[in-house]
Amino acid sequence: MTTYTRDATARHHRQERERGLGAWDTEVRNNGLMPDLHTEVGLMPCPPAAQKALGLQADTVVAFRRRLMRALDDSEEVFAQSAISFIPKHVAEHCNLMGLDVGPGGIKSRMDGTPFEQVRYCEEVNLHGGAIRHFGYAGSGQCVEYTEIEFHSLPDVANARYEWKA
Repeated sequence: MTTYTRDATARHHRQERERGLGAWDTEVRNNGLMPDLHTEVGLMPCPPAAQKALGLQADTVVAFRRRLMRALDDSEEVFAQSAISFIPKHVAEHCNLMGLDVGPGGIKSRMDGTPFEQVRYCEEVNLHGGAIRHFGYAGSGQCVEYTEIEFHSLPDVANARYEWKA
């Protein structure tokens, strides 16, 4: 039986995510599995949910990073999810996020040290639909990353872990 824990708190700490290509990559490896990632990057009109999250106008063009993420055990798929991140175009250009490989630590690490460095995260979990909405906020309070995550298949035991200071 395969167990997978999505540690929503630890996965975004810089030292964790920079051990791999980002939070997801490192977390999959921490669960004893091998990540298999396929990425598409481009520009598109901002969809309504992203407009609201990012505080953008309806006709705004945003950068997107669409990923198919699979966790493998001996080349066999244990689980799969898709994620699409929407980032204001000027933020993506400033932080060099328009390439397929953004390097160790992923999106958040490219924003570190810029005015768009993420200092706060929020995740909304749809318990019935198998989906997560992730928001990354800069010190100014501006949402600079909005991601929709959808689970396609889950392992035998799938856990979500949250931890914070009292």
